[in-house]
Amino acid sequence: MGKINKQNKISLFFENLSRKGFTFSAVLSAFISGYIIASFYEVFKSENIIKKSNNATLRFTNIDFVNNVNAARMIIITVLIGLVLIAASVFISKIFNSDADLSRVGSSEKRRFSVLPIHLSLFVSSFALAYELVVAASVQMFGSTFSEASTRPHADLVFVIGIAIVMIIIIKYLSDDDKLMFGELSSTRVFSSWKIAYAVVAVCSIAVCAVFTIYTYYRYLSFSSATFDLGIFTQMFEKMASTGLPFTTVERADELSHFAVHFSPSWYLLLPLYMLFRSPFYFYLINAVLITLGAFPIFRIAKKSGASPLESVAFSLIYLFFPSMSGGLFFDIHENSLLPVLILYMVYFYIDKKTVPMLIFAFLTLGVKEDSIIYTATLALYIVFNDKRKLKGFILLAVSIAYFFFASKMITVFGGTVMSLRLEAYYPSGAEQSGFLTPIKTVLFDIGYFIKKIFDTSISIPERSMSEAKLLGDGKLQFIIWMLFPTLFAPFLSKKNSLLFLLIPLVMENLMLTWPYQYDIYYQYAYGPAALIVAASVLAISSMNKDTRRTFLFSSVALCIIMSGALFWPKALRYEASYKDNKEQFDLRQATIEQFIDDYYTKGDSVATTDMEVSHISSATDIRLINSPYQRDIKADWVLISVENSELEEHSFLKTDYKCMNPNDPSDFRIFKKTVK
Repeated sequence: MGKINKQNKISLFFENLSRKGFTFSAVLSAFISGYIIASFYEVFKSENIIKKSNNATLRFTNIDFVNNVNAARMIIITVLIGLVLIAASVFISKIFNSDADLSRVGSSEKRRFSVLPIHLSLFVSSFALAYELVVAASVQMFGSTFSEASTRPHADLVFVIGIAIVMIIIIKYLSDDDKLMFGELSSTRVFSSWKIAYAVVAVCSIAVCAVFTIYTYYRYLSFSSATFDLGIFTQMFEKMASTGLPFTTVERADELSHFAVHFSPSWYLLLPLYMLFRSPFYFYLINAVLITLGAFPIFRIAKKSGASPLESVAFSLIYLFFPSMSGGLFFDIHENSLLPVLILYMVYFYIDKKTVPMLIFAFLTLGVKEDSIIYTATLALYIVFNDKRKLKGFILLAVSIAYFFFASKMITVFGGTVMSLRLEAYYPSGAEQSGFLTPIKTVLFDIGYFIKKIFDTSISIPERSMSEAKLLGDGKLQFIIWMLFPTLFAPFLSKKNSLLFLLIPLVMENLMLTWPYQYDIYYQYAYGPAALIVAASVLAISSMNKDTRRTFLFSSVALCIIMSGALFWPKALRYEASYKDNKEQFDLRQATIEQFIDDYYTKGDSVATTDMEVSHISSATDIRLINSPYQRDIKADWVLISVENSELEEHSFLKTDYKCMNPNDPSDFRIFKKTVK
């Protein structure tokens, strides 16, 4: 009889806990969270030791890592944190039962709120561990030494996908029955305010912009910014500031308007601010500003699509941390940096039914580059197939086509030709490789060949991760995953098939071309397509039911932050280490260049130098790039070159035609003056 009463008491105890929300899964979640926190501590501890000792056996990717883990400590941390979370939940449950003001709270809300500390801890701890593992693994792949010329490793996408799948499973569990109480949070006074939500987006954008600016500027300080493209634009803006014309001497080894290569009048939007800075730092700052500004039209698009203020903030975070946005930052500024914010405001004003502002941003988008027709024509097609009032779409399409022919003509007026070589794979034997009619014919009349080239891996960037190469192919399939997986392929799940038109630039700008950098996540060619992918994802997710929308939102925010971390931090930390470890030498080199400008250089002199130094002497009016693919003979008044550069020995004319002006300079940089006319 006593045994039966004891069993009844135990049964009643667990029934009581269950009524308060303490189900078996909630209790298990508490201890899983404890285990995750213990794992995070072990990985974090080992990564900090590695920084000091450089002991590779301490890395979690090494089987010997297990030998360095204190099993007793992990078990103790797991149990203690699990018990603390349960105790905190019990305490909250008692408050609900004793506080009269909470008597009207529904039983379902009480149960979820009681175990909220457990579920919140599970989400935060799993996200922190996932981020730590992905970033640590990616940093390991990049190594501790820096050599931009010899290696361009990528983050281990296979490992990232594995971590992401585990994260999605956890988020799906937490989204069911809204265990994180996202719905209740959205309806509170603070989180239902559009003004506060907008302020949160502004603060997040400023913070992300600051981080982007600081870490990408290390690239310049460590003399790692190449002529293509920073050197081109630093010189071009100096010319624009003094003459109003976008001329360069390094882009094609002779003085030529940049508009002969790309017709980009939108560059003039950035000129007024440059007049205040007159420094290469401006390009790193404005590049980060341009990218992060896209969070604001995304916020507005989400609001117009019926998202709540809190959901709109989440969509903005998806944009700010979208992998390709942070991935392309480390190859400096480019015309494409202007695209995201212009494209997204164009889309927003269409959704907001404001035709004039939409057309203004359409023209600004077209002014970025001659191939920007891809983005405006894409929106035009979306309008035609999505909107009952199709005239607006046809007008935008006609304007886009007309502007393309105008821009193409302007390139020839400035002395160049439209860059069609990147479509060389679509020119049959005997066809003249110029213009766009032949590639269009190839695509239309051989659709099988077109599809094959979209996924073709025959042209690839060397030195990829072998694990990626074997599983995913070498390039384009990886790129597709980096671009579409962060939002769980949301555009394909929309009931509106017209949303798929917004993915056209991904095919035409990235996958269709055989130029390998077009489908490299570390280059700016992904900016425009990524902006439309995020916009399409916002529209697709906003149309889902609440439970599905919650799962997609949480998952997308988490995946974007994790995947962008895998791309951003390895390079960020590498450039930072490169500069700080060699700060004295880099500063001496910069001082030598500044001494040359102050003491030797006369306006109008021609100066020849190597790739990574061009942006540092942009104030010189005539710069020549040594070993440029367009430069044949070096005929310059001055040559600036590193004594450690192997090219120095190759140029024997320096010994006969030039005199070294600073042979005893403590830097590794030498100034040569031409003595033979």
